[in-house]
Amino acid sequence: MATKKPAVSTLLKAANARIEALEKEVRSKESSYKYAQDGRTAAENELAQVHAFLDTLPGLPPETDRETYKKHSAMTRLAAWLAMKVN
Repeated sequence: MATKKPAVSTLLKAANARIEALEKEVRSKESSYKYAQDGRTAAENELAQVHAFLDTLPGLPPETDRETYKKHSAMTRLAAWLAMKVN
């Protein structure tokens, strides 16, 4: 015996439901991505402000070493300044 195939309208409804579910999932992921990206941008801006402040302190190494192109972290720069103040 041959099995009965579902009607085209039933297949169309199922396909539309699946498309709607996938579109909802995409919107959710886009929202999560935007939230994470906004958080990262805010953190990078705050870090840039910390480095700008550290640039005003005398005797600190620059954020990026001109010879080796190595980046010094904000904590390393602050530790260097504190070490100079203790001595």
